[in-house]
Amino acid sequence: MTLLSKRFYFTAMILLSISMITTVEAQWWNPKSWFSSRRVKRVDFLIVTTNHIKSKLLADLIQYETGQPILLLPTGSEKDKMYFLLPTHESDEVSEKDFVRFIDFLQPKNVLFLGDEKYAPNHYIDSIKDVAGTWLIPGSNWEVIAFSAGDMLRLRNLGLDFLVLLNQLDSNGQIKPPASTETYGGFLTKDKFWKSEQNE
Repeated sequence: MTLLSKRFYFTAMILLSISMITTVEAQWWNPKSWFSSRRVKRVDFLIVTTNHIKSKLLADLIQYETGQPILLLPTGSEKDKMYFLLPTHESDEVSEKDFVRFIDFLQPKNVLFLGDEKYAPNHYIDSIKDVAGTWLIPGSNWEVIAFSAGDMLRLRNLGLDFLVLLNQLDSNGQIKPPASTETYGGFLTKDKFWKSEQNE
């Protein structure tokens, strides 16, 4: 290799290295790529209801399916405390007097209220009409509310999932353990062995 060709080869390698470094640096400093890696996004809708057994169960199911946050209104026992629940299982207390300010801070596209006056009092809904869009699924029959929410949010199995979990709750609102841990073909069953009535 001649001296000229060596210099050309060395110069080309330097230019190629600079080009590669510039490309990497350009991607690193690209704000669009940085935000996409952080997955920063706006709240599509905030789920609002009270901390009663059925209303909280439905709110939890909607959060599980959509990844949207929940705000639990005071039920009386919490006095003026509200609870903000994130899909990451983090939570925070919010004072009732800060309700409008908190909604304005959060900037959800819409706020979904679940239940009738007992679960979603009208004064909460009226107070944020100038801050965010509001959706309301009224009523006290939570099975109907669950299916209505499933239709509105296009969550096909929401109503059925709610019914299944509702039947598994005990009086304290906790999921009851199965009656047995026997299995049949990998599925949970009542007894260990299947017996046909014809063989008895």
